[in-house]
Amino acid sequence: SKVFACDRGIPRGKKPFCAKSGCQEYEQIQNGFVLNAPMKAKIICSDGYGLVGNRIAYCDGEKWSTQLGSCALRGQTRTASCDFESEDMCGWTAELSFLSTWKRVSTVADFHSEKTGPQEDHTFQNQSDGHYVRMETESDAFGTYHFLSPLYPKELSLSAACFQFHYFMFGSGVGSLLVSIKPVSVTIGDILKTNHPYRFVQFVMTGSQGARWLEYTIDIKQMDEDFQVIFTAT
Repeated sequence: SKVFACDRGIPRGKKPFCAKSGCQEYEQIQNGFVLNAPMKAKIICSDGYGLVGNRIAYCDGEKWSTQLGSCALRGQTRTASCDFESEDMCGWTAELSFLSTWKRVSTVADFHSEKTGPQEDHTFQNQSDGHYVRMETESDAFGTYHFLSPLYPKELSLSAACFQFHYFMFGSGVGSLLVSIKPVSVTIGDILKTNHPYRFVQFVMTGSQGARWLEYTIDIKQMDEDFQVIFTAT
């Protein structure tokens, strides 16, 4: 038996699967190997390589629960765009990682709630593939929670640069989402100081916006130094 954690009546974490043997074994992959068991298949990447996609698939007696991913050289996934299919999240990190507030979750393997959503990621837009990053806090939590991009070189901003993202804000308990462009010399604490409001903050949205993915684009002005994009949930 296993106990599942719930927050405000919503189960969190990985979903259980009712598994049964009978599926055809997965073929082996480059830069790693597939550990095939009667009811489960799991990817193990070689040293120096990271997972892109799903690590584990379960058999229901006829078919696998999802398509397994692949192994890519670490660092190759750290580009200016990211769909969060890579396990290292392209270098994006939560400021306070020990709180586990910003999580990479699977459309297939993780619990989801129709009251908050989403049920599927934006890239694949189906319930059998994909990952996205979800912000989770306990019901009595308060404060600000930051999700940080890798450091981008200032050269990216020299000609008509922009940052486009998709967001999903739905449910009665939704707070605010802010997106900031932070020069490397500025601290995270400085971006929200009231003595220069919206100097760094380029996007603010508060409350439920409906059960759908929405898109927004921020124009990035020419930067004098390297910079980061910061998502802040409050």
